Amino acid sequence: MTIDRALELQARAWTLQAEGNLEDAFAACHEALLLTEQCEGSDSADVANLLNDLAEIECDRQKFQAALTYSERTLAIEKAYFNRYTGEMAARIRLKTLALLGQLRRLQGDYVRAENELQEAVRLAVGEFGETSGESAQALNDLGVLHKYCGRFDEGLRLYKEALRVTMATQGEECLTACTIYHNMGGILFSKGDFAAAKPYGEKAWELSQRLLGESDPRTMADAAAFAAILDGLGRYERGNLPSRACGV
Repeated sequence: MTIDRALELQARAWTLQAEGNLEDAFAACHEALLLTEQCEGSDSADVANLLNDLAEIECDRQKFQAALTYSERTLAIEKAYFNRYTGEMAARIRLKTLALLGQLRRLQGDYVRAENELQEAVRLAVGEFGETSGESAQALNDLGVLHKYCGRFDEGLRLYKEALRVTMATQGEECLTACTIYHNMGGILFSKGDFAAAKPYGEKAWELSQRLLGESDPRTMADAAAFAAILDGLGRYERGNLPSRACGV
């Protein structure tokens, strides 16, 4: 019954997080963690999974140091008991840990450690799920984001293109993964100062998010603002329905 209750709380935390109710999501997830630790000990795969969830919620709450603490604890469990946890679910937990750590290290400016963890994520995704998997596309995209922040634009763009190729082959273009990659490709070219090359990617991301999410979704508005920044760079102001300043490019 304890584990059943923990699973209920975890599912509730996911719902609350999706709704933006992060404080209650954290409370539900933390209670699920305590119940799981009581039943399974402090080093089970289920505990690692919940620690990842807590780290993700803390990222959403902008509590990055707390998120890093959870992610580092998860990594310690995975390293200490690597041979105990195998199979698809264990690989997915590990991938999420590495992605979170890469993001958090990047936010701290620790680009070397971030790159090590994100490269490990790429190797794991390819090894466990294959080069043409959605998991590999996500890992490549995450590494591309880091390269943008490092100013390694050509390397980042190459990774984005590979991630897009994989996504198109597995999911087609009408998906949020492709939308994210188009946004990122426009963003890295914008950062490079190549506004003309950035334009088709920024426009594609905005058009996709409108179709998939609707015009009022925050993600659509972020894509609209990013595209507006590209148009501003080109001196193009005819699209008056878009924000005129960059936001998150």
